[in-house]
Amino acid sequence: MRKLAAMFVVVTLLGVAGCGKTEGGGGGGGSSTTFNNPLPLSVGNWWAYVESDSTRDTLFIRGTANMNGKEVFVGVSMPDGDTSYFYLENGYIHEMHNIENVGMVDMKFIKVPLSVGDQWSVYASSDTSWSFTMTAEADGTEDIHVPAGDFSTIRVVYTTITTMTFNGQTYVDTTYDYAYYADNVGVVKSRDVSSTETNETELEGYHTE
Repeated sequence: MRKLAAMFVVVTLLGVAGCGKTEGGGGGGGSSTTFNNPLPLSVGNWWAYVESDSTRDTLFIRGTANMNGKEVFVGVSMPDGDTSYFYLENGYIHEMHNIENVGMVDMKFIKVPLSVGDQWSVYASSDTSWSFTMTAEADGTEDIHVPAGDFSTIRVVYTTITTMTFNGQTYVDTTYDYAYYADNVGVVKSRDVSSTETNETELEGYHTE
């Protein structure tokens, strides 16, 4: 889950421009599939992930807090201690994440309930020289095998388009992030596709209530 916020930092703060690419395979079908609980939020829940380079990361729901009048779940990623805040509002789970030199960013992370065919705007921001938009679409179902087991999932494609104008030239970068959600479990696999590389993260273990 932390991958989306990390991608936002790279694209927005570093301004990396390139030619994004789509990913083929998977998805399709399951037009009537609906998950009522695609991202379980409860104190004590945790998800342990392994990345393509064997880096490991575990997200813990440590507790709750009140932020700007909202009751939020506090998620802490270890071992780096990165903190995100999650809350449910108007049919979406939001993730709030504090990004250096940007401030607190609030994204509509996932729709609840989640059905194949759902589309929504995750986040948008712009100024006179750049614009950043992230949209999401639940584009199909897929059976996924990861170290934590076998799961039936809904695949959500997060599309990020960054436009920057510099010295009279306009640069457009598109990236695609694929997240596979299992009902009552959460994200069991993610794949981040950019113009230069593809990174995968898989679920190794979890506890949800």
